[in-house]
Amino acid sequence: MSILINENTRVLVQGITGRDGSFHALAMRDYGAKIVGGVVPGKGGESVEGIPVFNTVAEAKEKTNANASVIFVPARFAAAAMNEAIDAALDIVVCITEGVPVLDMMKIYNRLKGTNTRLIGPNCPGIISPGKCKIGIMPGQIHKQGSIGVISRSGTLTYEVVYHLTKSGLGETTCIGIGGDPIVGSGFIDLLKLFQDDPETKGVALIGEIGGSEEEETAKFIKESFNKPVVAFIAGRTAPPGKRMGHAGAIISGGSGTAEAKIKAFEEAGVPVAAMPDQIPEIMQNLLKKRETKMDKHDALKTYPKEATLRNGQKVIMRLMTPADETVLFEFFRALPEEDRLFLKEDVTDPNVIHRWAKNIDYNRAIPLIAICNDRIVADALLLMDNHGWSRHVGEFRLVVSPDYRGLGLGFILSKELFQLAISLNIEKVIAQTIEDHTAVIQILKAIGFDREAVLRDHVKDIHGKTHNLLIMSNEVKSIWKKMEDFIHDTYSDHSGYYRI
Repeated sequence: MSILINENTRVLVQGITGRDGSFHALAMRDYGAKIVGGVVPGKGGESVEGIPVFNTVAEAKEKTNANASVIFVPARFAAAAMNEAIDAALDIVVCITEGVPVLDMMKIYNRLKGTNTRLIGPNCPGIISPGKCKIGIMPGQIHKQGSIGVISRSGTLTYEVVYHLTKSGLGETTCIGIGGDPIVGSGFIDLLKLFQDDPETKGVALIGEIGGSEEEETAKFIKESFNKPVVAFIAGRTAPPGKRMGHAGAIISGGSGTAEAKIKAFEEAGVPVAAMPDQIPEIMQNLLKKRETKMDKHDALKTYPKEATLRNGQKVIMRLMTPADETVLFEFFRALPEEDRLFLKEDVTDPNVIHRWAKNIDYNRAIPLIAICNDRIVADALLLMDNHGWSRHVGEFRLVVSPDYRGLGLGFILSKELFQLAISLNIEKVIAQTIEDHTAVIQILKAIGFDREAVLRDHVKDIHGKTHNLLIMSNEVKSIWKKMEDFIHDTYSDHSGYYRI
């Protein structure tokens, strides 16, 4: 598959009688795109190498059933051309034109919000779905149908990255140059959402550059909502502040928009950043291989659901959380006493928080387990993983048990499940975070092998605004496993030593 365009896309060329318009109209047609007409006011009835020319986009759409257009007109006419395409309700509009006034684009951007038209550009090379359709000026011969989506703010760097992806054998599903101006019709996040839903796109190469905050915002989105491998490249690392590099969007201003800030944002989101464009394929191949390996290791997940017996004889079912659990999970957290919710990282009484968790479940990044008894959730456990960063060998445990099920061994049963998962996923070290005041929890963690590693002073502010010290505890998975087995045995043998978790 591909996104935005395919072999059925019917394309109009606005400005087809000009030098660039005519040249690229024929190049797109030679590539295989369905160029069904051109639009030039006052030249209706003419033709360019057999391609009919119409006076307006509306007329052209009516006569040709076009659903996309590409704009090759001077900058002073670009806004009018885009508005005309929007008026005609075309699905895709690609504006190649460079130098479109920012004020014009502010108006266009706001107007697009009330339509179903997707604008790519301006000041962009266009879109290509290899072997299917090309809209724009990209050199078709370097593209190859494959499995990697490409989104780029840069023009020529797009071609370099694509060349290396093709040479490596990965190929591309769709490649989009979003444009380098400060205001463009579609940004990284808009297009990542489309790649997320494309089953044939296995990963995304993202080419950013200095200037603006697009990359930082995208890194946050990837961390929270995108579950496919992403490799980034940031152009302009050596650009001096205040100098425009290449085009209007590539400028460092007031200390913001630097390459260092963007690289840091991506790395914190677990997105590797290539130092050179030709490194992208190798990094991507490693990520894809790791993802496949990790999916194989997720055979451990196939053992769920499981049944466990608590100390009082009650049976609970442990299984993986799914999006369908959103409502019952919200009820579980809402029923917790305030003192339990006091130190949770997010406001679990906000249904939007639970909705986001349920919507963005990704077993490659976090494995959520729930315990069910009498059709209600009685415990929630989570193993968090950092697959790409320098802490990829480290996992984090989180566990919450309903008050009426504490002291029955459920917390230890779920902890054991998390340890088994950590071992199956080759996690070498686990951490747990708690408030330094939680002495009972700290005693339990110590008993199963966790050691105090760091204290962050006044790092936690509870819902009442009071600050607390955050304690980070850690240990090696294999050593914890033995200590935990011994501790569970001792606990079940002597109830007086049991902690209420």
